[in-house]
Amino acid sequence: DAQVAFGLTDWSTDVTDISNIQGSYKVGAYTFAGDYNLDSENIVVGAGFGGFNLGVADASGAITYDTDAEVFGFEGVLASNRLTAYANGDNEDPLQNIGGDYAYNMGPADVTFGANYNLDEEEITPTATIGFSF
Repeated sequence: DAQVAFGLTDWSTDVTDISNIQGSYKVGAYTFAGDYNLDSENIVVGAGFGGFNLGVADASGAITYDTDAEVFGFEGVLASNRLTAYANGDNEDPLQNIGGDYAYNMGPADVTFGANYNLDEEEITPTATIGFSF
């Protein structure tokens, strides 16, 4: 249940120049993760949870902490059938974005429509995606 990843500065010119190391470990419905940037020596740690059934919806979420910026970030997600809703922010601005999407399957195609609303900018960003499985 452990994973490790290496980030490369520029994989097209030098695959030995590692910029960061990331790792995670999953325990049941909880995931703990960290990222260490070799150049800036910045560390970001996080934890996530998922799969909690609330009866009408499943709840999940995540929290992160950036040691250089000294900022906590967080997101909460509720999902029910084909609908998903989320809200996120940080300790300086607790509610920055809200949004959601609706997903459905049309034969070999998965179609999703959604929108994000940035409360600070008062700006809505619609999305639409289609994916195919063969």
